Amino acid sequence: MDKEVILEFTYSDAWVFVCLCKLEKKKLDFPLIIEIGDALNHAVFMPKELEAALVKLQASGLILIAENNVNITFFDKSEDLITIVKKTSKHKVIETVLEELNSKHQKAQKYWDEINPIDFITDDFLVTAIKEYQKKAPPR
Repeated sequence: MDKEVILEFTYSDAWVFVCLCKLEKKKLDFPLIIEIGDALNHAVFMPKELEAALVKLQASGLILIAENNVNITFFDKSEDLITIVKKTSKHKVIETVLEELNSKHQKAQKYWDEINPIDFITDDFLVTAIKEYQKKAPPR
């Protein structure tokens, strides 16, 4: 069924999107996403936070997670946000992207049953990714 919904993006959604934009190979490398997120926000994603953001970003048509849940595709309408990520300082980028997400990308007309599942993002999956990140992270 085709539905149009109004999406309210959160700080976490913007934080995840910024991290995805900073991935060089566009692979869903979760230890690297956690590393980028920690560098930006001095915090680590909660599993539900990450999962909710990936679903919402797909539903809005900004990204597509495909091919065995490892590749990310940015669509044309993502380009303005990617430019913002590249040009905005680290200290303001999440807030700037959040403002942009909520001003221009709220309406999502999507076949919700066609959103690729990301149920592989479990607490155990993220704990493993966090441990991988911590092995290479500098001591605090």
